[in-house]
Amino acid sequence: AKQYGGKGMTQGTPQPGAAPPLPHEEGDSRFTFAWISLCVIFLVYFALAYIPTYHYFRFNWDIEGSYYTHGYLIPPISLFFVWQKRKQLSQVPIKPWLPGYSLIFLSCFMLLIGDISSISLISALSLVPLIVGLSLVLLGRQQTLMLWFPLFFLLFMYPLPYGPTTHIAFNIKLLATESSVKIA
Repeated sequence: AKQYGGKGMTQGTPQPGAAPPLPHEEGDSRFTFAWISLCVIFLVYFALAYIPTYHYFRFNWDIEGSYYTHGYLIPPISLFFVWQKRKQLSQVPIKPWLPGYSLIFLSCFMLLIGDISSISLISALSLVPLIVGLSLVLLGRQQTLMLWFPLFFLLFMYPLPYGPTTHIAFNIKLLATESSVKIA
């Protein structure tokens, strides 16, 4: 017989003061189905809500002569960094941190404002805080802190505004040209 409570009590007779096992510990298929269903619903909503943001990124990454063609590589590389930490992450207990919901709500608000105002940059900027908030809520503070670099690395997929980028690029080209002339 399965025991819990630590004093040899069987499953049918719980020890006074001992918490009964959770449904998912007993292999309750209802819990598993509900959890998987919730995840699928959220992923579908996430994908639909961020389609315009994906188009924003794709447009900026595909511009001819763009400095941001590396943007396609950033999410897979970030996932690779997470995968490298999988052993360390598995050793840390999952303790959801509920204040992470504030980041999720802020991100949803940013997405809504960006969509209503047709300012795609605001919608795009909501993506990384959403991922950090989900990490805090689903994994906890300690595991999210362990993932700080892969989460930070996602910021490199954001295209900078065109004006400052062009100005900086022009000055760098000018400096390279002047240096080449002085060397020759």
